[in-house]
Amino acid sequence: MAMWKRLFMWDYPRGSVAYDLMVGAILAFIFLTPSAVFRDKPLLSKATGELAMLPGATGETRFWLDESLLETIPKDRQLDHLSALLSERTGTARQAVSVEMLKNDEGVVQGYVALTRP
Repeated sequence: MAMWKRLFMWDYPRGSVAYDLMVGAILAFIFLTPSAVFRDKPLLSKATGELAMLPGATGETRFWLDESLLETIPKDRQLDHLSALLSERTGTARQAVSVEMLKNDEGVVQGYVALTRP
């Protein structure tokens, strides 16, 4: 019991063998544990400059999209196209709810912001 108390309370003096072993064990855990153990994965599996995830409210996610991704898609098919594109790129099913066009001061389309829900 005393060993567990010393281990948990980190009672070993700095530079001792026990201290060095504990630090080594912590570093080994940090660097050798595969990310799959924590189900950690990038938000965008095929990240490009065309697409970026933005902060959103709870239960929704916003994406910035380059204008080239939607310029040839008719407006009535944009939500379906975006849902398929985002589901493919993120690796999770996403439903595009709305798309907002972003223009600069001269009226030139700079990109789009898409609101999605899982």
